Amino acid sequence: MSKNTDRDGVKFTYVRDFGEEGRVLTIARKWTGDENNISYAMAICNPKDKFQKERGRLIATGRLQCDRDGRLGPQIATVPQGKHPEDVVLMAIMEGLSPRPAQALAEHMYDRAVQRAL
Repeated sequence: MSKNTDRDGVKFTYVRDFGEEGRVLTIARKWTGDENNISYAMAICNPKDKFQKERGRLIATGRLQCDRDGRLGPQIATVPQGKHPEDVVLMAIMEGLSPRPAQALAEHMYDRAVQRAL
């Protein structure tokens, strides 16, 4: 189990907005019972607050586990064969964000792609 996985199999990703110091997006994701579907939820730290990894995980996990529909509840993404689950979730989140956080996510994904290529 990696450092970014909890006991229930929830994986976490953190994306920092370097254009706005202190804004951090915490993403919680977990495979559903279906073979190709992954459930995800997120929490965004306001730049006026101090980011705390544990608090971001708690909020994102709570949203992942709640059963309400809508923006704050869990979302489902289908992961095509051969695609990395984190990339699919990040793309799905980017589609629903305003331009500034979406740009930070795009930069994060680019950095990940470069790291994988090395």
